[in-house]
Amino acid sequence: MNMRNAGPASLTLMPGSEQPVWASLRDLAFLLAAEAGGLAGRLAPGTVTAVGDLVRGMNCYYSNLIEGHDTRPIDIERALRAELATEPKRRDLQLEAA
Repeated sequence: MNMRNAGPASLTLMPGSEQPVWASLRDLAFLLAAEAGGLAGRLAPGTVTAVGDLVRGMNCYYSNLIEGHDTRPIDIERALRAELATEPKRRDLQLEAA
């Protein structure tokens, strides 16, 4: 396996193109993207909004976690409603998340 975009904070492991599994993984990724794109057009607007909000919160949580910032999901939700913590460290994390 090759390491691409390897840095001190994270490692991304990707199979190299010389690996036998590479072609099938690439094809599966393409199909997943195509199916996801088709699904978006068939969802009710309210569902699209709800799923978007959920995924946005998850992305924020995991992105912060990868960076070593332990921002709890409830604190992210509160930050989006401008309900900031009084504790400076938590408040700073909330502001970053928002």
